[in-house]
Amino acid sequence: AEYEPDELVRQFLLTNLIRQTDGTFGWRINLAVLTSHYDRLREGLMAGRFDGPVLFVKGALSNYITEQHREAILQRFSQARIKVIQHTGHWLHAEKPQTFYRIVHGFLKPGSEPEDVA
Repeated sequence: AEYEPDELVRQFLLTNLIRQTDGTFGWRINLAVLTSHYDRLREGLMAGRFDGPVLFVKGALSNYITEQHREAILQRFSQARIKVIQHTGHWLHAEKPQTFYRIVHGFLKPGSEPEDVA
């Protein structure tokens, strides 16, 4: 809880914890590689532009997409829509699955708009 206050996020992170052959615990993912190559990973994300429709869905209580990210998102995805589900954190698909489904279904359904969520 000292580093990640959200219990659901902590539970997810723990799914990547494994017991190694020597009996100690380690991470399933290679954190050393991710850490040492993080800048290269970001370069791929920051390059290019997509001008088709894109939907971002975020929980109002999550800090993963903030107002400061909005401009960067719109620079790379000119038709981006950002929908916010109130009273949810990062795991909005688990916390409010019906609302999440309606928003995504509305986006994917030809000729319709994603549901506005207040």
